[in-house]
Amino acid sequence: MNATPINFANQVAIVTGAGRGIGRSVALLLAERGAKVIVNNRTAQLAKSVADEIVAAGGEALANADLVGTAGAAGTIVAHAIDAFGRVDILVNNAGIIGVPGPIDTPTQQEIEAVLATNLIGPFTLTQAIWPLMKAQGYGRIVNIESNQLVGASGNAPYAVSKGGLHTLTACSAEEGRSLGIVVNGVMPAAFTEMAEAFLRSSGRDDEYIEQRRVRLKLGLVAAAIVYLSSRDVSAGGMCFYVGGGDVMRVAFYGSKRYQDRELTPETLRANFDRVIDTQDGELIDSFTRTFVGR
Repeated sequence: MNATPINFANQVAIVTGAGRGIGRSVALLLAERGAKVIVNNRTAQLAKSVADEIVAAGGEALANADLVGTAGAAGTIVAHAIDAFGRVDILVNNAGIIGVPGPIDTPTQQEIEAVLATNLIGPFTLTQAIWPLMKAQGYGRIVNIESNQLVGASGNAPYAVSKGGLHTLTACSAEEGRSLGIVVNGVMPAAFTEMAEAFLRSSGRDDEYIEQRRVRLKLGLVAAAIVYLSSRDVSAGGMCFYVGGGDVMRVAFYGSKRYQDRELTPETLRANFDRVIDTQDGELIDSFTRTFVGR
């Protein structure tokens, strides 16, 4: 077992949505381990508070209040890091909003677009903005904060859809970054944040349940995993991890054992449908090319 502490000396990190919650914990831990941090948050006061906290503890950090969600904002955030520190080694796409929970037929187009802009377009454009820099230096680590709702959730489709898209962005960028020294992974966090508490209360959870979640799902336990995935010690990308309360689990797509019929008809599929949906002895689906095109 490698007992050497993980550190980020001479590395620069951008953490979005870092004014509170998971993002704040990640920014503080990266700085504690030696990284120079751009603390991004749409509320300038929160961004400055975290940056000041890092500096007071002897670290280096600058606040940034650009609102993620457009290519222009992404370019400005990355330029801020380059102007201040000369490079970017780590991007943690953490900024996210839940939107207005409700049945699938209730969100307005404006509400849908607002969630997609923050949760999906923001990470996508930031990845685009940072990619040439990481490619040129032959090194980069990107961690996308996904959600367990991406597997499907009732009552908040825009949020779940945005996180499903982010999961696919993780897979695509990891595949492209494989030969470039850019490692991209995702985290499905279970942590007690203000956003999580608001969602629980809107879902009708009682105070006892909420307090149990507060005690068990400490922010630092999620931040520890995100910081590890941001380090040089991680060389494999394209994976997603559920992290919460000290539990860590890889989450992956599996396909059932293939049923093959070169003259498939609706009737033959009907006759063998139970075989098709049986996932026992399934196969890991980790790449479009390796799993489908390569067949």
